[in-house]
Amino acid sequence: MDGIINLLKEPGPTSHDMVARLRKLLKIRRIGHAGTLDPGASGVLVIGVGRATRVLEYLQDESKTYVFEAVFGCSTTTYDAYGQVTAEGEGRITKESLEALLTQFTGPLKQIPPMASAIKVRGKKLYELMREGIEIERTPRDVTVYSLTIKHAPETIEKGSRVVFEAQVSSGTYVRSLCHDIGEETGLKAHMGFLLRTSSGGLKIEDSLSFDEIEQRMQQGLSFTEEMDRVLNFAEIVAGETSTKALFSGQSLARNDVASGFQGLKPDQKVKVYTHDRIFAGIYRFQDSNEPRLIPEKVFIS
Repeated sequence: MDGIINLLKEPGPTSHDMVARLRKLLKIRRIGHAGTLDPGASGVLVIGVGRATRVLEYLQDESKTYVFEAVFGCSTTTYDAYGQVTAEGEGRITKESLEALLTQFTGPLKQIPPMASAIKVRGKKLYELMREGIEIERTPRDVTVYSLTIKHAPETIEKGSRVVFEAQVSSGTYVRSLCHDIGEETGLKAHMGFLLRTSSGGLKIEDSLSFDEIEQRMQQGLSFTEEMDRVLNFAEIVAGETSTKALFSGQSLARNDVASGFQGLKPDQKVKVYTHDRIFAGIYRFQDSNEPRLIPEKVFIS
């Protein structure tokens, strides 16, 4: 079995737990995920099965959309509801003022990851150091918040107020840190109440399947995976009829080997290459030189 599963993760289990459950259900060892969700978070978890695990690195880099709640009035050690209170805030801010403030948190940002994260420093994960009572200086990371809007909020926000946001962010963005930083800027302090991932790349929550639904579809003989090439947001190249042998042997392709899609490619751009009869051959990278070519990066045809 090869394919992508748009899994609806429920709060509680880790992303690794969900992978382990699917390995047991599908009786397949080669399963992985693209983009970890915290145990308390829910929503779209992209799963790769079989050969589709080879494309997870590309799906990992896709932007993601979240609906999340910021609880104003206190910050916590983990930046979410599972941590210990570190500081409390007082005062109030209007919804209109908060909306205006959000412009500071959109676009390219330098974000300091929380201590309660799986980032490794000197061979140890940050959350392991936090459990030992150690807090270290973290290097800010480059992230991008493409959009950040308020979905629900009282007209006056004060201690105890809960505000629901929606954000589209780049890979590597910590929404918990976003909540914390917004709280710091308002002076009210804040932590994340809940987190729901509503999309990851082109996979949407409305099309996701729970573990139970996957199990039911298996019993009914129905499909629950998507073709790996369909979820990759790359341009499509169709090879010429005489290029089949080159595709099977993993050779590079010159302009004359391609039937369509060669024009307009940018240096190092990744593309999906198909045989002349529309069989997915692999992921190639465009090399712009005196003799422009498509260089195979991952070949799936055999």
